Amino acid sequence: MNEDLMQFEHSIDLACRSKFIMVDKRISDVLKAIVSSAQVYETIKRSMIGFDFSRELKIATSVEGHFAMPSDNLRAIALTFCILSAIDDKKIDINQLLAKNFTGEDPYSKFCDEVLVRFKDAVMGEVIGETIDNNSSKKVVVFDDALADRAVYLARQLEEYIKFNGRVYLDCFLKSAQMHEIQFVVVFFELVKRFTNRKGKKLINELQAIIDVIKEQ
Repeated sequence: MNEDLMQFEHSIDLACRSKFIMVDKRISDVLKAIVSSAQVYETIKRSMIGFDFSRELKIATSVEGHFAMPSDNLRAIALTFCILSAIDDKKIDINQLLAKNFTGEDPYSKFCDEVLVRFKDAVMGEVIGETIDNNSSKKVVVFDDALADRAVYLARQLEEYIKFNGRVYLDCFLKSAQMHEIQFVVVFFELVKRFTNRKGKKLINELQAIIDVIKEQ
């Protein structure tokens, strides 16, 4: 992973760790990190094709006390980017947004979990998936069916583990990823490793071994 991509991830993580009083600075930093990363910037440009911000924002905020993030990666990316830009431009009052759609003990933390983390995961999923697509187009890879089936099974076991924390949803990525299923497993696995602790170590080790074999083919 290149430095610009790591900086993008760090900017989101820092925003989520910070106090609400720092929100303006943190959102500005996220937007700067987006512009600094060619891969992230191109992904966002692609997500904006045909995107209707007014319509999508109305849908997402239509139920008071709830924010409905799109399940589609590109729509979620476009919506979040537009919201962050509008907050930075003072066209959206984040205090009003939190009060209306992120009610609870800590509205800002809820915003981070439901919007910023989702945004980061979606962008990384698209970026990593595109890299694998570009690499795989250079050569023909023949996958062993039994190995591929085992890898997919393990990935789905990890999906159930990750769902407990509300982090990454395999089916959501599969719907938007135009790639061989086993190639997607590699993408998904890279994301899962960021959020898994010791409980998932056994699954990760076996899946890593399979992916290493796949990469050698």
